[in-house]
Amino acid sequence: MKAIKFILLALLLMGEAFASQPGLMRANHDYILNQFGIENNESSKNVVAGIFRAINASDRKQFKHIVTSQSHNAYLVKSEVDNIEAPEFLLYLAMVESHLKNTVTSGASAGGMWQLMPATAKNFGLRVDSAVDERRDPAASTDAAFSYILHLKQNFGKWYLALMAYNCGDQKLKNAIAATGSDDLDRLLKSPALPN
Repeated sequence: MKAIKFILLALLLMGEAFASQPGLMRANHDYILNQFGIENNESSKNVVAGIFRAINASDRKQFKHIVTSQSHNAYLVKSEVDNIEAPEFLLYLAMVESHLKNTVTSGASAGGMWQLMPATAKNFGLRVDSAVDERRDPAASTDAAFSYILHLKQNFGKWYLALMAYNCGDQKLKNAIAATGSDDLDRLLKSPALPN
């Protein structure tokens, strides 16, 4: 949920100036549903609206800090997004995963700006061994991460499912879809088969 909240924050900040005009905010919600390939129904709109309501001043401050403190990596990822004509929200995924920092490693051994697991990094062309860890290379890891995300998009068919699989693993997402009998965003977010 934190990842989705942060990505929506990034997209919704573009329309923050219009927050006092509900019709325009609804248009932004529709835009987000469209960008992620989420079915545009009342349930999905309510999920997006609920996440937007949960965004607070601290979230906004953190977002701005990440962009300013890691502007070199933000620029690199944004350039790559533009080069391959990928959806803009892929930039925000790196912000969620690592705050755009190349040096971070999770407790599960995911590393670099894109928090790639060693096996996944190797599967998508990165060298990860005792001498070299290309997950720390912003350009190489961005290329590998985009290849991985595009692979997930091809397998799951929708951007929001690809991002969920990126976050929790494709098998966990497949299990959750099987358990709920649906790939509906609201049902998946409520499913105990997926981590919070």
